[in-house]
Amino acid sequence: MLYVEQALIDMHAKCGCIEKSLEVFYGLHDKDTASWTSIIFALSLNGKSSLALKLFSEMNESGFRPDDITFIGVLNACRHGRLVEEGWKHFESMKSVYEIEPKIEHYGCLIDLLCRAGLLKEAEKIANKIPREKDEMLSEIEGGDSSIHTLLANIYASVGRWEDVKKVRRKMRGDGVRKEPGCSSIEVNGNVYEFLAGDVSHPEMNDICFCLKTLFK
Repeated sequence: MLYVEQALIDMHAKCGCIEKSLEVFYGLHDKDTASWTSIIFALSLNGKSSLALKLFSEMNESGFRPDDITFIGVLNACRHGRLVEEGWKHFESMKSVYEIEPKIEHYGCLIDLLCRAGLLKEAEKIANKIPREKDEMLSEIEGGDSSIHTLLANIYASVGRWEDVKKVRRKMRGDGVRKEPGCSSIEVNGNVYEFLAGDVSHPEMNDICFCLKTLFK
């Protein structure tokens, strides 16, 4: 049952109904690390950075130990809120307090946070400090996993390492790895419409494009 409720937290968050996510979370009788992580992700996804970090503190106070996935949610909250000091503190606490070795995803969140705050030199220093086995993951990345390739390319791009970006993209093409297209859905008059990036199969696509052009103008 707990898995279903965690899925509900995630579903409501992705629909922008964060109040519903919180309602489900606070209604849980038996919380665990995964449920705390789910609500932290939900809040960070909806720009509720301060509340996400507050719940992370409550998670610790309640005796639940965060894992590496929890910290991705925490660092994402700092990233969206441009909370540089908080981000540094939580990143460093991973090893010093929780004995969790940061992964490429954690480095990516911290680098993106620094870039958003205009601290490009600091971001470059962090990128250069990434352990070699994490920085040169190209030969070990699963062939079909586009998310890791994309994250690595974005980290390189954020600090201007364009040759490395090209290297990652060449490897993706060589291995036949494709990034999953972005998907959005909307309900209108009881009908759900789904849109994929680059998809023009919708029967009213011409009218939709005309409306978009009008809005842009």
